Amino acid sequence: MNRLFWVIISILFSVKILFISVDTVVITVLLPLLINLAILFVFSLSEIRRFILTRKIFSIVFIVNFSCLLSLLIGYINGFSLNSSVATYVKIITMQMLFIFGVFSAYLNYERRFIFLLAFLITIHMLFGVFAPFIGVGMQEFENVMRSAGIVGKVNNLANLALFASVLFFILSNRATNKLYLYISLLAFLVVFFTGTMKNILIIIVVMLYFLYSKSKNKIFGLLSLLLLVMFVCFIAIYDSEFNSRIEQFSSGININISEGDVVNNSMDWRLIHWKLLWNDWSSNYPLLGVGLGNHLYLKGLIYENNLTYDPHNDYLKILFEFGIIGFLPFVFLLVKLIICLRQISKCSLLSEALYYCAISMSVAMLVANILFGMAVFYFFWPLLGFCVFKIYNKQ
Repeated sequence: MNRLFWVIISILFSVKILFISVDTVVITVLLPLLINLAILFVFSLSEIRRFILTRKIFSIVFIVNFSCLLSLLIGYINGFSLNSSVATYVKIITMQMLFIFGVFSAYLNYERRFIFLLAFLITIHMLFGVFAPFIGVGMQEFENVMRSAGIVGKVNNLANLALFASVLFFILSNRATNKLYLYISLLAFLVVFFTGTMKNILIIIVVMLYFLYSKSKNKIFGLLSLLLLVMFVCFIAIYDSEFNSRIEQFSSGININISEGDVVNNSMDWRLIHWKLLWNDWSSNYPLLGVGLGNHLYLKGLIYENNLTYDPHNDYLKILFEFGIIGFLPFVFLLVKLIICLRQISKCSLLSEALYYCAISMSVAMLVANILFGMAVFYFFWPLLGFCVFKIYNKQ
């Protein structure tokens, strides 16, 4: 029965991943609901239930859910509709269920099947990302440049998944007997180029340099080499993107009196203007408790149809705006705690080591992208985390 449920969950999960860009009720609502209901079966297993109820796991689950429900209530008190808050909270519940899917896979000792499933789904997306320009499917125009979106449907979502996959499979390839993981990593790195996201290329380079430094025997020489290479990469990034002028512009004040139809120079300038607008509204009206879970849409920023605000493309700012200063500090604490824990368990298995470097890369990408609810973290990081943590729990 356990194996049957794992197969059912895997099929539902695969369909959702492969058709993620299809905007229908079946894909966006029914499939996640069926996945959650199927994973609920896992709670009937006493060993998994005992694991979830351990003090450390349960305390984190309680803090996350209590904070979200409280923020949902704050949003309602602020006079906003519950629709966005409830939809966001359902996503958070789904992430917790996907974590349990990873736990369930570890409980069944399905490591090879589980990794194969995730690797297969990621590879399909990477292949479509690479071949999209040649088959004319999944291309989007940004800043007068055609960029690959694959079957993910969104360029940034594909780029962040490629970032995650490139780091994950590069680390896994170090002890693999065959070169399959390395090929997937290189394929994902190629997709990053096709999506045209320079920030992700820089993140991959810095994280891989840090990995090579951690493996070097001569730490002093390795540290000096790492610092020089990182400084060189940062110099190139600053030189090419006119980063200094943008920071000066942001600190001295951005002219936010833009009119409908005006075109900004590039995506970074768009972000700076958008952040400035959102910050002004948030700091004036909702600094302590925030605007409420999922309600950043109602802050005054750059808007699209129905007068709703664009996503900030910065998860730290999004958490700050929605939860306020009081809720933002616990989030940062949990994030730092997660990275520290992953570093501690990184010596236990190659997969946990790979996940540690993925967490670093995602934490950096969160500065300029929607990562928490993006495809990489939502559908791949949490199941892998559940798998690693339960394996270590079992050994203890």
